[in-house]
Amino acid sequence: MPPNHELQLMLVNTLRKDLEHDDIPRISLALDNVIASSNDDLVPAIQTRLRDLLSHNSPHVRRRALLAYRSFAFRHADSLSSLDQKVATRCKDSDPQVAGAALALCVRMTQASSLMQYFTIDMPVVNARELVNDLLNTTLNRPASYNPGLVTKILAALRFVG
Repeated sequence: MPPNHELQLMLVNTLRKDLEHDDIPRISLALDNVIASSNDDLVPAIQTRLRDLLSHNSPHVRRRALLAYRSFAFRHADSLSSLDQKVATRCKDSDPQVAGAALALCVRMTQASSLMQYFTIDMPVVNARELVNDLLNTTLNRPASYNPGLVTKILAALRFVG
């Protein structure tokens, strides 16, 4: 749908209502839509609810909420400014898929932060290097919960953040 289409506002309202619903599949489908096609009108309308979904009981919802933030990080970097603690918490999530999505968002926040420096926008970002190092140490020191997929994501993130 073109950005100025007359049904764009209806789509924004529908997605906002779906994100506020209690049904996990409905929330997940709305988040998938946000990830695939977020626009300038959508982000301000869902920002508060999206932040709340980072603490949802369902790991599927938490992962998709992180990926939604990641999808519009460059266009709406200002929406990431208050997420440091939430992202750090989700990097240590018990679900490896959620932790991997949080690592991806952490890397994207670092990229957006370095890009924003050229435009003189001050955006706080988690100390990504320290966070990823701590996560790697914790993961490697707990052999019972060793997950090769998560270790691979941690190493890829570490490669980017230094």
